[in-house]
Amino acid sequence: MVNSNEVPLMFQAQIKGRGQIQYAQEREQSGRWVNEWGEAVAVKPPRFGAHIQTREYQISWRFVSNSGQDDDIIRPVIGANGFPYYPGASMKGAFLRSCTKEQAMRYCGAQKGNETQPGILRFHGAYPSDRRWYQAPLIDIVHPQQEWQVRHNTNHSAFLQISLHQPTLVFGISSGIQLDDDEWATIWSIWERAIGKGIGSRVSAGYGQTINHPETQLISVELKGKGLASKLIDVPSTPEFRPNMFKAALRGHTLRLFSAVTDDKTAEELTKESWGGFVGAKGAIVGDLGIAFYAQEGELVMGEFRYNRATMPTYHLKKGTLNILGMKNHSTEYRNQLRSLVTKILRFTLLIGGFGKSWRRVDHRIFFPEYLEGRNKPMIGCHWEFTEQFSKYYFPVNQR
Repeated sequence: MVNSNEVPLMFQAQIKGRGQIQYAQEREQSGRWVNEWGEAVAVKPPRFGAHIQTREYQISWRFVSNSGQDDDIIRPVIGANGFPYYPGASMKGAFLRSCTKEQAMRYCGAQKGNETQPGILRFHGAYPSDRRWYQAPLIDIVHPQQEWQVRHNTNHSAFLQISLHQPTLVFGISSGIQLDDDEWATIWSIWERAIGKGIGSRVSAGYGQTINHPETQLISVELKGKGLASKLIDVPSTPEFRPNMFKAALRGHTLRLFSAVTDDKTAEELTKESWGGFVGAKGAIVGDLGIAFYAQEGELVMGEFRYNRATMPTYHLKKGTLNILGMKNHSTEYRNQLRSLVTKILRFTLLIGGFGKSWRRVDHRIFFPEYLEGRNKPMIGCHWEFTEQFSKYYFPVNQR
């Protein structure tokens, strides 16, 4: 329960001893921040007015729209009655990038000389459709490991953020003039192209993605796998299957492969051009590639591995779809080159390892009886395969 005599962490300064919740070792602080938010937020979600057109879309994994209001902690924008909110300005920006020049002028407006011509649409953003967003784990982990794993073996640290897990978002758009059904269908088709590129933060790592990607998809494959699951750094240490592990593996192998054919600096620059990154004073670079992952209900089973008196969280993915996306509006020729490159990187990834924790080692349970559950050894490794339909992607390693 919230202590009525103490200011909630959400309103305390982000300094040591107060509202500093971004550090992994401060899990009690982040838990308290979330609990205080949940106790204060309204039960009924906000509703758009009758004059506003609405559509619902489900996010396939996690979603975060960074408020930018707190130093060093990424957490959602909070709107009416305490509900998380995707701002209308962000929605308009995403919509605008998916318009033709003529559509942009009509729907979003334009600058003509010293005058601004307003568009006919108003973008009202989005709220979760109900309060189920709060029932899923909100405390998320950001754990950059490239410096530690594939470069100079430097130190690595985990940080926390607040994100929504698989929310269904209701988006609202209205117009200042009367529009017919055909034009509204065009407007929502533009928005579906926009949301296909991902919305919010960290979209190239699988955040803010929906199931369908009609224009951004480069390749799509079905995978199955089993291994050790990650654990969130919350008080109950919730296990979670985290799709950003696909990007982490593919990005790491991209750097390894480029390093074999060019110098270190060029390899790093090419990897950042491919997957995004930070370049000194230039700041963040948006990469050419991103990922989105989706598994049907029942296809992903979370479990645990028991040994001695201990347990380890596990996942068993019976079948899931991994989409690798083109995040920019490149020419057809360049997209084909990206498709060829990323196909080879994906095939290489399945050849030498897998995804996620302990990816460098084979699942020891397959070959060594002493590693079966209930024995005295912990689980080691993972095992990933393409489904039969996509077996053409395997490298033939048993042929001369």
